[in-house]
Amino acid sequence: MLKPSLPVFLITTFALGTLSFAEGHRKVHQPKLTPQNSNTTQGLIAVSPVNPRVVWASGRGGTFVLTTNGGKTWKAGVVPGAEALQFRDVQGVSEKVAYLQSIGGNPTDFRIYKTVDGGATWTMQFQNQNPGAFYDCFAFWTPRRGISHSDSVNGVFPDLRIR
Repeated sequence: MLKPSLPVFLITTFALGTLSFAEGHRKVHQPKLTPQNSNTTQGLIAVSPVNPRVVWASGRGGTFVLTTNGGKTWKAGVVPGAEALQFRDVQGVSEKVAYLQSIGGNPTDFRIYKTVDGGATWTMQFQNQNPGAFYDCFAFWTPRRGISHSDSVNGVFPDLRIR
């Protein structure tokens, strides 16, 4: 038969008391939702906040939107040549630099675009040639280094390094 020792009893009592105190005094933060006018009728799918002022978002119809004043106003645009594509992911780097990743009905519709002038112009960085690949998301660990991941193709997951 086990005999509880005094130190174990005190530690357990202290831990449970601390948890109970913390539960009773925890602040609950409710999000504050603010209606936004994105200046587009297209559905937006992805969002990438750079800082409290700069946020990029993207969606259907080759559309992207950008705010540089914390959501007071939004600039909407369409990437030329991508009007039929859906931008599934966006990575904002600054108010000037961002990446967009698209999907579509054809293998070559899976693309990555980059802007360095706040969306005034876009340069295609990648266009898929693999008929089985489905690149639908990417992630960045620095402004110039990222990875895009495809669904499995013949048991292999194609990855792209973005530099």
